[in-house]
Amino acid sequence: MIIDLLHSPARTRSHAPVLLGHYGTVVMVLRHGTLALLELDADADQLPGMTRRWPVHWDDLAVFTI
Repeated sequence: MIIDLLHSPARTRSHAPVLLGHYGTVVMVLRHGTLALLELDADADQLPGMTRRWPVHWDDLAVFTI
């Protein structure tokens, strides 16, 4: 779950009001392990630019294992 966007890339931070609180699945690790490519569980129509995958810094996530 996205809990904050203080450390994520600027493009992701610019959409913080819409992205905060969404759940998703980590589909890839980027930039030598500093970012997670998160595929959000929401419908694309509810997301900025109909984009479901967003780069998010690990410190901005609450990670739960299943």
